[in-house]
Amino acid sequence: MTSLITDAQTDTPSRLDWPAMLERAIGGTGVEVHLQPIVDISQRTIAGYESLARFESEPWISPDQWFAAARGFGLVPDLELAALRRSLRVRDDLPPGCFLSINVEPDALVDRRISELLLNQRTLRGLVLEFTEHIDATDITGLSSLVSDLRSLGAKVAVDDAGAGYSGLKRILELDPDYLKIDRSLVMDLDRNEAHSALIEMLGGFAARIDAWMIAEGVERPGELERLRRLRVPLVQGYLLGRPGPGYLGLGAAGQAVLAATSVMDDEVATIRSILEVAAWVGEHEVAEAHKILANRSDVEIVVVVDADRRPVGCVDRHMRGSESGPVWRAWAGTPIRELARRVITRPPEDRFAATVCCDAAGKFLGVVRLERLLFELAA
Repeated sequence: MTSLITDAQTDTPSRLDWPAMLERAIGGTGVEVHLQPIVDISQRTIAGYESLARFESEPWISPDQWFAAARGFGLVPDLELAALRRSLRVRDDLPPGCFLSINVEPDALVDRRISELLLNQRTLRGLVLEFTEHIDATDITGLSSLVSDLRSLGAKVAVDDAGAGYSGLKRILELDPDYLKIDRSLVMDLDRNEAHSALIEMLGGFAARIDAWMIAEGVERPGELERLRRLRVPLVQGYLLGRPGPGYLGLGAAGQAVLAATSVMDDEVATIRSILEVAAWVGEHEVAEAHKILANRSDVEIVVVVDADRRPVGCVDRHMRGSESGPVWRAWAGTPIRELARRVITRPPEDRFAATVCCDAAGKFLGVVRLERLLFELAA
């Protein structure tokens, strides 16, 4: 069976044998991943990478066309599986302190072969599963249960195309994402579109309330980057800072120059970075040591439990939960002080007085913000 498509580069019709091409790709032939950097604006560093599937063919065909063809033959999970296997291979070389984001269709994730491939990994730390916002057709109960199991291995969750789809916010809340990705359609010419700026600002408030980081994708112009900085979006990716390519490439000279010309957010608004306090921390298998620290040092009130990448996974607070390791109330270091205060008062009553664990944009532990200090700054 052949399919008539248009070559995107030459506009010349080409007859392609999709079944044979898909069979080769599903078997692993001609499937590669390119990696695009995700940049922390305020720290001017790479916080993570997005893994993007690339398929060899002549003429060149976009990944969207490949997956559209696979959907027509009912082979999306098979093609997803081939791309996922390739992404998991490059994860071994992930630079320290960075995360790797991979795209997975929700309906493909619940395929037994894909879920088992992920669940059989020794650990999923540093891996972000990126879902499209269009998840209405998926069994959300089954998906949420699977996501919970993947999170227990260290995986994080991102919702892609935020603000561009039609699924309800309730669906997003049920997935409880760690990252919200702003669709390119909202970022394009953002500095010239006040309506888009208002929507991104609203999404930023929503992300803050659910303890999620925002990522803006498709940044191609300095004006877009500057407006995102002013809207306090912490993470960005796009051709302006780095194109997808093989291997974990750092920021090129052009990307570094663009960031150098971007002013630092904290210069304009008082953020919690200015009221951080050093806190004791232990590894996730050393919770008993945390209790010893609290028992032997009266000057220590909280010990943060971190994983191998120094990302917080729990807290032991002498005033909150006794011997129990409680949940982590996180905030990005660039969060305005007033914004954190608003978030604190919306917490459940039993956690309202818990210290806030502050992280960089890659989720690495930096310090804590106590409620007393927060109130003092607001009063001042």
